[in-house]
Amino acid sequence: MQFSRLEGDEASCHNLNQVQRPRLLAIEPQKFDAVGAFTFVDQLSFISTENPWLSLDKTLNDSTYVAYVDQTVLTYSLQKKLGDTLIYSNEFGEPFRLVLAGALNNTIFQGNILVSKEILREQFPGLGGTKTILVDAPREKQESVAKILSESLVDYGIDVTPTSERLANFYSVTNTYLSIFMALSGLGFLIGTIGLGIILLRNLQERRKELALLLATGYSKSMIFRTVFIENLYLLVTGIAIGIVAAFIGILPSLLSPAFNLEGVFLIVLIGGIFISGLAWIYFPLRSALRKPLIPSLRNE
Repeated sequence: MQFSRLEGDEASCHNLNQVQRPRLLAIEPQKFDAVGAFTFVDQLSFISTENPWLSLDKTLNDSTYVAYVDQTVLTYSLQKKLGDTLIYSNEFGEPFRLVLAGALNNTIFQGNILVSKEILREQFPGLGGTKTILVDAPREKQESVAKILSESLVDYGIDVTPTSERLANFYSVTNTYLSIFMALSGLGFLIGTIGLGIILLRNLQERRKELALLLATGYSKSMIFRTVFIENLYLLVTGIAIGIVAAFIGILPSLLSPAFNLEGVFLIVLIGGIFISGLAWIYFPLRSALRKPLIPSLRNE
C-alpha cells in the first residue's frame, strides 16, 4: 500500500507538547477495507461499522472531510475527542476541515492524521508522489523482502523498517516513563513495608506492660500472639482496601477510555506481594517481641 504525506507536526508520543497541526497521511481506503486492516477503538455514529475505511471517502460538505487518528494521539497529543475538527489550509490558501471521526487502536500510523488519498490530492494537486509504502510479507520472508527492497530501491533512498520496530520506537518514551514509575513504586513499596515493621516494633515496645499484664492474668503467649496478629492483620487489610479504592479513583478517567488496557495479572501479583510482605512484617516482629520475658515489665507498676 502506498501513502502520500503532507508534512506537519509530529503527533506521536515522541512529541510531548500539544500538537496544533499534525501531519496528514493519505491512504487508499478500498485497499485497507479489502484486507480488514487494523482495528477501531471508537467511531462516530455515521461511520460504517462493517466497512469503516470506506467512510474516509465521505465528504460532509464542500470543505469538511472525514479523518481517522490513533486513540493515544487523539487523547494525549491532540487533547481532543471524536467529533472535534481540525482546520488546514490547502494549496490555494483556502481552509478545509477534517472531522476526527474514528479512533484506531495502537497502529504504526501514530503521529499522523489519516485521510483519503483522493481528498488530499483534491486539496493539494501539486503534492509529490508516494513517500511511504506498507508491505505485507509473511513473517518467515520479512528479512529477504526487506533486503530485496533495500537493494532494488537504493537510488530512491529507501529506509525499510519492520512494523514491530516502528511500534517499539513509538512506545520507547512510554516505556521509559513506565520504568521510572515502576522503580519509584518499588522504592515506595520497600519503604512502606519497612515503615510498617518499625511502627509495629515501636507499638509492641510501648505495649509491653499491657502484654505482660495479659500474661500474668492467665493468657498464654499463643493467645496473645493470635490477638495482636489479628489486630494488625485487620489494619493491613483495611489499608490495602483503602489504597485500592484511592488508586481506582485516581485511574478512573483512564479506565473509561476504550484504549486503556489494565494488566490484571500484574495488579494481582502487586497486591499479593504487598499483603505477603505486610504479613511478614507483622509476624516476625511480634514473634520476636513475645520471645523476650514480659513479666519484669510489671515490677514498677
